[in-house]
Amino acid sequence: RESLHIDAKARIGARAAQLVEDGDIIVLDTGTTTLHIAHHLRDRKNLTVITNDFAIARVLEEASGVQLVLLGGMVKKGYHCVIPAAGGQMMDHLNVDKAFMAVNGISLKQGACVADIMLAESKRTIIEHASQVIVVCDSSKLGNTSLAQFARCDQVDMLVMDTLPEDAEIWQQAGIALVTIES
Repeated sequence: RESLHIDAKARIGARAAQLVEDGDIIVLDTGTTTLHIAHHLRDRKNLTVITNDFAIARVLEEASGVQLVLLGGMVKKGYHCVIPAAGGQMMDHLNVDKAFMAVNGISLKQGACVADIMLAESKRTIIEHASQVIVVCDSSKLGNTSLAQFARCDQVDMLVMDTLPEDAEIWQQAGIALVTIES
């Protein structure tokens, strides 16, 4: 996954980082695109970043202006992240301004999806506590679906992607703001 669409993911990460303001409390969900966001947040001031991703935590652990909260749980093999263990719902006690979420696919009918049921459950918990849900993905994931839905489209506030889809107007009519690397 890390090598697919790497240039687009890097540019999407840089663009999404522009949406983060000093003083925000954000979630960076596990994913290759969200990892690119983290690289652009190291110089921020008074920023709180909540993540379940080891690689994101490593990028931000030495950033002096970033308070880092690493969610605990069981290690999800092959995903470099954790999923909450039974009874370990730390997110239930946190409030988040913006949640940056990675997907395997997103469609107007099926919403935001990932390939793992347990990971989807963890993502559902995150978005329940976020004031704004921002999905970051390259355009190859638009119109696609995967095994487990974690958000309906009416729960997604914004898509940050490389290019606008041909049916951009339909996404906007569904209430989803579209942001591209050029906008």
